[in-house]
Amino acid sequence: MSALDARMAAQRLAFGPVVFFATNALLELGLLKRIWEAGESGISSAELASFSHISEYGVSVLCESALSAGILEREGLALRCSKLGHFLLHDPMTRANFEFVRDVCYTALPALTDSIRDGKPHGLAALGGGSTIYETLLALPAGTRNSWLRFDHFYSDAAFGAAVTKVFAHEPRTILDVGANTGRFARICLEHDAEVELWLVDHAPQLEHAKSSLAELGFAARVQTFTRDLLDPELQLPGPVNIVWLSQVLDCLPPANACSVLTKAREALAPGGRLFVLEPCTDLQPHPAGAFCLNQTSLYFACLANGTSRMYDSGTLQSWFAQTGFVLVARHDGLGYGHSLFECARAE
Repeated sequence: MSALDARMAAQRLAFGPVVFFATNALLELGLLKRIWEAGESGISSAELASFSHISEYGVSVLCESALSAGILEREGLALRCSKLGHFLLHDPMTRANFEFVRDVCYTALPALTDSIRDGKPHGLAALGGGSTIYETLLALPAGTRNSWLRFDHFYSDAAFGAAVTKVFAHEPRTILDVGANTGRFARICLEHDAEVELWLVDHAPQLEHAKSSLAELGFAARVQTFTRDLLDPELQLPGPVNIVWLSQVLDCLPPANACSVLTKAREALAPGGRLFVLEPCTDLQPHPAGAFCLNQTSLYFACLANGTSRMYDSGTLQSWFAQTGFVLVARHDGLGYGHSLFECARAE
């Protein structure tokens, strides 16, 4: 990068929050969508103002910000959507990330410096407080909660379909879903096999939501719930079970607690049982965008979630498996948008 390019990149960082909210305004006011609908012929600021019933001044300052940011292109008076603008409108990953940052992270991130210094999620105060986000997740304001869930579900749901076939290759009768959240993986398992039983572990509000949703689908008889705090040093997990399932759980835990959960998972397994861990690893992403998103998500954990966890690389996870009495049987990469599925057995 030349000095000139580096200086330009520095200005993009300095004004990044301004561009973010200008983009949000273009989306919320329907302006970006209208420009995209105009296609190659484009649309003028005056026409946009007439369409939106917003002053031409308001339209022009937003569009000029977007032009500088590469979201729009202009030929004469005609404004057109760039490829970047197209992704902001139509790419589901971009929308999930954008809304997560806007609704969950943005008001909290000014506390990042203090969070890093103290190892505590000081940013959580902006969302109402608590020691971790998981305890208060379902009590968050609806918009914040829904953006959090869409972000979480977007990535996990895309990987579940491929993962479930690996799990059921072992014909399990009991699956312990640790960190079950709202029960989405449990539902897939219950639909996949008419006899399997799911044991769900999480905080009480998440379990109540999951149990109610699964009962509505007729699965109540095959579901048990166990209220647990995975940060509890006295943690015990129910067992014995054929499968212990951990989806996007280890990244929610600092190393000591992650190893504690893995140790308890080993104790919960019946002879011949398997541990399955589904995680997006920073070193196994098929595209640079994946690693970039994961590294920024680590700062959400630092500032908001718990102050001590992060997105991990595969070598870290595999070292924990060895430390806690597991052997890695198989690793399946490239599930969904960059998840890896680790299949482990107890070391005898």
